[in-house]
Amino acid sequence: MRRGGSRRKTRTNPSSQNEKKRGSVWILNPLDKDFVPSDAKLSPFEIEQTQVYRPRHFTERLIAQAGYFTIHCFHQNTSSFTPIEKDLRLGKRLMEIQIEPDAFSDLRDNLERHGVSDLTMFPDLEGVGRYITWNNSLLRDEIDPPNILLNQGK
Repeated sequence: MRRGGSRRKTRTNPSSQNEKKRGSVWILNPLDKDFVPSDAKLSPFEIEQTQVYRPRHFTERLIAQAGYFTIHCFHQNTSSFTPIEKDLRLGKRLMEIQIEPDAFSDLRDNLERHGVSDLTMFPDLEGVGRYITWNNSLLRDEIDPPNILLNQGK
């Protein structure tokens, strides 16, 4: 069951597919003009259009994730924000990649093999705990073919 060292090939648990919806990865490809200027001293409540912000103060998580944020203009008249996919300016530079539920398990495994995991993306105690749990147990959409007894009831 352990994932380290000699890797096991996980397969999707067919009974879990009915419970799952597609996943999405959103990719924003901003232009220089889409960024909040680094010397800007304005409040996020004063912006008039959605902008991309790179914080100056970094935590370990932001460094590991190369963290950027979008700051959305608040529309007083509707008390709402425009979702980025509906933003007339940034929406054109946004791409969605949909992931089928039966690909989740293999995708997690492949990402981990390439150094992307809770351990690397969340380099703190919470990330370590989630990585240890993932590395030593099966998620709902995984089955471990060599361990038939563990798979019963899934």
